[in-house]
Amino acid sequence: MTLALLLASLVAFASGGGEDPTYDRLFGQVEPQAEVPEVKEPASPWTPIRLVAPALLGGLGLMALWQVKRRREPKTISGDPLMAILSRLPLGDRGSLVLVEVEEQEGGRRRLLVGTGGGSPTLVSDLGTDFGASVLEEVLAERTRLSGEA
Repeated sequence: MTLALLLASLVAFASGGGEDPTYDRLFGQVEPQAEVPEVKEPASPWTPIRLVAPALLGGLGLMALWQVKRRREPKTISGDPLMAILSRLPLGDRGSLVLVEVEEQEGGRRRLLVGTGGGSPTLVSDLGTDFGASVLEEVLAERTRLSGEA
């Protein structure tokens, strides 16, 4: 049956078609349809996210940079400029050595080495006012290097 239809269509095609109403009905010329107007796509529901996401990511990046900068600055206790913890060295589970810088009444800065843990803080050494800035810079640089590796 399929072969007979195929042969009939080939014969009709070879003869120019048009005489067989079945051929014209099945394989005839298609009338051009009316042109469909172009429809604009509605705005994507993701458009606001595309606008807001870069701002949010930028804000998160700035907060991360601020946190990194804040960690590198000497910490002050409760915003008190009279006393700052310059460095802390953990010694076991509870103990640590803390390098503290305090403001004197005369206006100078004094550095103290304080031991903490297990009880009240203990003054280990008074490093005085002439504690070399180069030594302090070396301690802080080593602390920064070690915190960068962790």
